[in-house]
This record gives sequence, structure tokens and C-alpha cells, in this order.
Amino acid sequence: MTHNNSCTVILSLLLLLLYKPSSAAVEKSEAQLISDKLYNDLFENYNKYYRPLIRQIQPINISFGLALNQLIEVDVKHEKIATLIWQRTVWTDEFLTWNPDDYGGIKVLRFDPVDVWLPDVIVQNSVGDFEPIREVTVLPIVVNYNGGIRWYQPLVKTTTCRMNVRYFPYDQQVCHIVVGSWTHPKNEMEMIPLDVEIDLKNYIEHNQWDCTGSSADRYITDFDNVGSFAYIDHTIKLRRKPQFYEMNLVIPTGLISGLAFVAFLLPSASGEKVGFGITVFLSLCVNLLIISEFVPASSKSFPIIGKYYLVCIMMVAFSLIITTMVLTLHHHATVKPVPERIAKLFFDRVGPWIGFPSRMMKRRAEKQVNQEQIDQEAEEEDQKLTTLIDAIMLESKHHLTAEDSYARNKDGTTLTDVINQLSKLEKLCEGIVYEKQRDKRRNTVIRDWQYLSRIVDRLSALVFIVVTTILSFYFILYAKYGASDDELKGEQFYN
Repeated sequence: MTHNNSCTVILSLLLLLLYKPSSAAVEKSEAQLISDKLYNDLFENYNKYYRPLIRQIQPINISFGLALNQLIEVDVKHEKIATLIWQRTVWTDEFLTWNPDDYGGIKVLRFDPVDVWLPDVIVQNSVGDFEPIREVTVLPIVVNYNGGIRWYQPLVKTTTCRMNVRYFPYDQQVCHIVVGSWTHPKNEMEMIPLDVEIDLKNYIEHNQWDCTGSSADRYITDFDNVGSFAYIDHTIKLRRKPQFYEMNLVIPTGLISGLAFVAFLLPSASGEKVGFGITVFLSLCVNLLIISEFVPASSKSFPIIGKYYLVCIMMVAFSLIITTMVLTLHHHATVKPVPERIAKLFFDRVGPWIGFPSRMMKRRAEKQVNQEQIDQEAEEEDQKLTTLIDAIMLESKHHLTAEDSYARNKDGTTLTDVINQLSKLEKLCEGIVYEKQRDKRRNTVIRDWQYLSRIVDRLSALVFIVVTTILSFYFILYAKYGASDDELKGEQFYN
């Protein structure tokens, strides 16, 4: 037991002899003592609940700036954006000053934000996380020996943004991040922009939106019974990348509208014109429902492309009405001819203008003359047949007696029977000629109505394709280049 105690004492003495404090450790200890003394001197009578001004009647100047690092999300439907920003706040604390020569040349200290006075600057149009800056993070603040304080911190903020989807998918949005004091009016806290625009040096490009510019403007807003407050409005200008929507909305809509033109090319006898048109109509209605998923439920700024969809639907509905009319004309069951005014308008004027063979009044008169010649020839043939029968009957009266008139031929027929048969033959010929003339007139009327249906069908097709093409170019170009300068500037957060 005594031997063990002796060994322990000897080892302890050896360790004491071998251990020698390094100069670095001594220096660190001295620097720590100086820093502790400086910290105690600064916060001995410091009160973080008062504005750090010697003269409290003066406003404290808060310089504020933002650096946009990333655009996380643009929610057009709910009119808000989420951004990753680097927030920069600079001010002067007149109670946190010292002489570096008295404290070992220390010029900069870093404190916990909860230990010093912090401006109650908040993002005024924040969504969901409406807290003052001091509650957002615990990153240290940097304090200079002259009282200057720099507080830089990264934040993810969701803010409101009034969306103007009038020119979707070629729209440009102007969003605001408005910061200012919540309780201190302008005579107590003055907001000063650090720069004239948002810092975009480290901006990460978004896959659906381009950031085309930014600005930082100071303005004053008066509130009743409260006073005037100073704010800094950071504006972010965004332009949508339209390629995705062009491939999935604009081009398919144009193709579907073009398919409605194909319905005019189908022959009326096919029986598929109306069914094809209804299919195109329903396809456009489905695409209109898809658009409603991308825009907010507001009647203030209905997108132009939505109006274009409605026009396309109206044009397809128009094509269905015209198709029904064309089928009615094509299968016209009446024997009444085409009214002369309609025939003159479509056969003699509209038809030749859209590529149909000309049917001038002269040709129609020649057709009438030919028809009269056919009727005259039929009457002449009928007259000849009647004359022949009369001659036969007269011949029988001169050469035959009463008894001979009833004489029978070897086959048992008499002359009277022959005359009766010839009379029946005459009536039959008259009936055949009448039916032939009636069928010819009927076929002529049917062909005229069918010809009229073809002219109406082609005229409607030309009107449809011209109107649809003009409206398509108008709406697309207007949506792409029609935004005014006032619309591109956007609206102020406080009007």
C-alpha cells in the first residue's frame, strides 16, 4: 500500500515537471480576458428595449437591402411567391462603441441578436410566417467599434403577389417584397435602401420564370390615427418561359381548331360530318378546363388565351350549325326548285367566286330552251301516234262494212281489238313520257339543291379558316406583345 502511494506521488511530480503552458495558450487567455472586459463594459448599463440613440427625439436610420438567391415557387393560382433571400440590415448603435486602443486593438465583435436592440422590421406582405426579424433566426450580428451593426441572414419568405394573367402564357409578373417597421413611425425609424435594386449576382435561374429586373424604392404611407410609416418596396420583375405551355396548350388548340376545317371537307353522304364536329367541340372544352387549373379564380384579368379558346369553341359550334344546314340542303326532299333569288346569288355570283363552275342566267335559259325542245319533241311524237291511229280508224270505216268490222282474223282478234290496244298504247306512251319528264325535273331540282349545299359548305369552310387564322394570330400576338408599359410596371403594394 505504501509502495503504491509512493509511485503515485512520483508520477505526479514528473507530470508537473514536464507540463509547461504554451505561449499561445497564454495569449488566448489574455485576449479572452480583454474580450470579456469589453463585453462587460458595453452591456453594463445597456438596455435593449430602447432605441440605441443618445437623443431619443431623433429617428434611427435603418439601411435595408435584399439579395435574391433563388425563386422557389410562383403560385399563380393562389397569387403568392416563395423566395430564398439574403436579408441585409445595417444601423448604428450609439451605445455599442469603444476605443480599440483600450481593448487590445479589438475592432469587431459578434453578438447574439437577443442581446442587443433589433429593429422591428418585418416583411409586410408575408404569408404564413408573419414574424419580426428577431424571431426568425439566431445568426450573430457583427458590431464595429464605431457602433455600426451589420446583420446578414438568409430567409425563405412566402409573399403575396398580385398576378396579372391577362397575357398568359406570355405574361410578365411584378412582385413586391415590402419591408418596414411594424410599430415605429417615420419620426422614430427611417428606412433607407442599401441599393437602388435587388442584388442578383448569386441568383439561381428558375426553370419556368426569368428574372428580368428589380428595384428598391422607399415610400411613405399614412395611416389614420397612427402616423406616417416608411417602407422599402423591393420589386421583382418576372417573365414566364412559354415553351411548355406552347407545346401543351397553344399548339394543340390550333391543331384542334384546324381539325374543325376537315369536317367541311368530308362529303355530305358520308354521315360523319356532325359526329366529327362534336368530337372537336368536346376536345376544345376539355382544353379550356385545363387552362382554368393554371389561372386564379378571378374575373379581373381573364387570360386572352381563354378568350381565344372561347372563340375557337364558338367557331366550331358555328361549323356544326353550318354542317347541319348543309346536310339539310343535300338531303332536301321537296320537289320545289331553288328560289330564283337564292339561285342567282349562289349559282351566278358566289359559286364562281369560290371556284365552282359558272352558272350564269344564259346557261339556265339554254337549259330551259332544251327542256322545252324535249317537251315539244315528245308532243310531236305523241301527235304522230295519234294521227296514225286516226288514219287507221278512217281506213277501216271506208273499206269495211259493219259486219266486216266484227270479222275476226285467223288468230281470233278483230280490228276493234287492235284499235283498243292502240289506244291503250297511246295512253301508256303518254304516261311514260310524263314520268320521264317528271323524273328529269325532280333530278334537276335535287342536283340544284345539292349544288347549293356544296357551295354553302365551301363558302363556310373558307370563312371558318380565314376567321380562325386571323383570330389565332391576333390573340397570340396580342398576348405576346400587347402588354402596356403600365401593366409591366405592376401595382404598388400600398395604393
